Amino acid sequence: MGKYLQQLRFEIQNTDYKKILNEKEKFNQSICSLIDTLYNFYLPKKVVVGENIWQITVKITSQKDLDEKVDIFGLGYDSYIFYDLENLNSKSLLEHKTLLLNLFHKGILKCLKDDNQNLKIFEEIYNKVLKDKITFDDFYKEKKISPDKNKYAQLKGFLSENYEKKLFLNIIDKTNDEIKSIFIGNYNFQAFDKIYWNDNNTIFVYHINNIQSYKSKKVAEDYYIVNIENGNVTYNPTTKESMFDYGVQLLTETNEYEKAIEYLKLVRNLGHGKVENIFKNLELNPKERDKTILLQTPKKK
Repeated sequence: MGKYLQQLRFEIQNTDYKKILNEKEKFNQSICSLIDTLYNFYLPKKVVVGENIWQITVKITSQKDLDEKVDIFGLGYDSYIFYDLENLNSKSLLEHKTLLLNLFHKGILKCLKDDNQNLKIFEEIYNKVLKDKITFDDFYKEKKISPDKNKYAQLKGFLSENYEKKLFLNIIDKTNDEIKSIFIGNYNFQAFDKIYWNDNNTIFVYHINNIQSYKSKKVAEDYYIVNIENGNVTYNPTTKESMFDYGVQLLTETNEYEKAIEYLKLVRNLGHGKVENIFKNLELNPKERDKTILLQTPKKK
């Protein structure tokens, strides 16, 4: 039985790894990253391609002799599509994105060959991404009804080629009309997994942990507390690493010193290895707020 396809990648072939990308090249790569993000989001969990293929990488190449070539490396396909990216300069943004989308789709089809079932799946994804103008601006996950059964809550995300990321929590009445939309933050919507009504006016929006569980499954424990009456959003980290990161952020980027120390003390009690350096450096210089210095082991006098 073949291994399920798990990831699609879209990139511009870089034959000189020491070369620093210019702004146009960075922008083209940002569009490629957006496109493969959208494809991976819509990709069904159980798609079998070839023999144990779990990744397809489509590379835009400036080498004509590589056009439409497909290489197999271990568990991955590498598909090459030739295009002179300089020709993109005169196009509108939507034309620009659409052309790159077409190149990506063409590269994927080269890997599928005559697999009619998968061809249909990827045609549907292509049409969906194209219809949405190669931007994500939609609801995801199912609606959750409030304890009093009077309203629903649903997550909505936005993602564009300019790395613009937004996450919203929308409150909807029984007739499916929007009551209000609450901005959670500039986050990739895919990092947020579920919502929970704590009571009729408070919702917890759960963030997927950066570090997975020992079973290699995504776990959502850290959450944002949303008051739907006044729109207030409060971060509530619960895992050791998230509390540490949040404490460091509060200490180095805000004026909330007492709150930062409170979180760092909690993390110290949980045995986080890096927090002792912070307290030692603060003893030497209570006004120190440089993250790099705070995390360093203090020099012995």
